[in-house]
Amino acid sequence: MTVTATKSPAPARHRSVSDHLTVRRDARPVSLLVLAVTAVATVGKPFIEIPGIINASAHRVRSVNLDLFHEWVAGTTIWYGKYTNTFGNIALFIPVGLVLVALAATAVRGRASRLSLWLRAVVIAAGLSVGIEVTQYIFALGYSDVDDVLFNTAGTAMGAWAMLRLDHERQTKLLWRLGFLAAALLVIVVCGLVTGIIG
Repeated sequence: MTVTATKSPAPARHRSVSDHLTVRRDARPVSLLVLAVTAVATVGKPFIEIPGIINASAHRVRSVNLDLFHEWVAGTTIWYGKYTNTFGNIALFIPVGLVLVALAATAVRGRASRLSLWLRAVVIAAGLSVGIEVTQYIFALGYSDVDDVLFNTAGTAMGAWAMLRLDHERQTKLLWRLGFLAAALLVIVVCGLVTGIIG
């Protein structure tokens, strides 16, 4: 009688670490694309002119606002300005939260680890947001606003929370889709600049 040897499955712990490393590997190029889109949307607006949408000259300013929720209290020149600024900043930084979690070096195990990763993403996002606002002020690239820091960080917190609730397979699929979307947006911007449609 011939006995066929079967390969035993890898231990669950090893699979978990391997899956996480795969997610982290996929997150690296996606994170670069996401950061590029974020840079264009924050410090790149003074160089992009889209009639009726983005006025480049309006963003070549040096201004600081330290009053929390200033636009909601005092209002804006355009009635929908406070909505686009608030929810636009949140939406822009949700992908940042996704990639920050995916870039974590170790497998997520237990609530303590999840909380640690979430807090790490929030702190990094807050630092990144402050860096963006300082850059805008130093080089006169837009309005430096404390609300931007708050809403950017909130968006990252949402993205990180959502990513932590997904298994590794879904994280990988989400990263691929996010990378495709970010790449497509960058290609559109570059093509617009080259053809003169934008700028």
